[in-house]
Order: sequence, then structure tokens, then C-alpha cells
Amino acid sequence: DYLSSGGGFVGIHAAGDASHASWDWYESEVIRAQFTGHPMLPQFQLGTLTKEGEHPAMAHFPQQWQYEDEWYCFAASPRDKVNVLATLDESDINMLALSGRDSLTVGDLAMGDDHPIIWHHTIGSGRVFYSALGHKAEAYQDDNIQTMLEAAVVWAGNL
Repeated sequence: DYLSSGGGFVGIHAAGDASHASWDWYESEVIRAQFTGHPMLPQFQLGTLTKEGEHPAMAHFPQQWQYEDEWYCFAASPRDKVNVLATLDESDINMLALSGRDSLTVGDLAMGDDHPIIWHHTIGSGRVFYSALGHKAEAYQDDNIQTMLEAAVVWAGNL
């Protein structure tokens, strides 16, 4: 009710992980993507991000920039349900991860040419902003990330 009545939500990194999978509404309506994992070989990799569209939280970013993070992957691109603000170029990233409890296997988490990392959408008159960036604590010392999050809060809060 809060969101559909005009409330705001800003989700960062783990707000889109599998720990929320049992809450169907949150995954399907708020995040609008199903988390499948993140590369682990290695866990943190330098990637190229490309900005798409216009949004106050993204205005300070160049069209393309490099960033190191733990790259979240999803079962499918949420592009048909959200407004994508930045995508990840997977071409220079090892998208392999380990999985399994009893015996470890290596799986490919690649999403291909459409790998959204930051997006926004509305629920009723409410605003949702999600960024998969931000695994390491150092991310929140980065001026670009701080500026993005401050602008996202202002936008989501309709301030």
C-alpha cells in the first residue's frame, strides 16, 4: 500500500539478491528481476557500464565508465518491466560461478548483451529505484555512488 500510494523505495545491491525469493510480491513487483547469482572466479571484477536514458540519479555519470564490483546476474533482463539506467558489458568479465552444496560445479551466469545493473519504475504512484552496485563498503565512499544514491532518494521520495 505504501508504494502504490506514492511512497518511495531505493534498493541497493543485496536488496535484489536471493534472500528475498520467498516474498514473491517483492521480487516480482519491487525488484522485478530474479537473482541467479554473481561471478566468483573472481568475485570482484572491473567492468564497463553504459548509461541509458535520463534520470536525476545518473546525470553525473559519463556515457560509459569502469567500475569494480560483485556483478549481480538475473534470470532474465527486467527491461520490459523497468526503465533501465545502466547496463554491464560482460565481454571482459569472467561470468563463471561455483554452485552446489554436496559437489561444486561451475556455471555460467552470463546474461548476454542486455545485462541491466541500475533501473527504476513505478508501482501505482510510488517510485522504485534499484542499483545492483555496492557490495564493498568502499563503494559508499565513492563520490559517484554517493551522488547517485542521494539523487535516487530525492527522486524516490518525490522531494
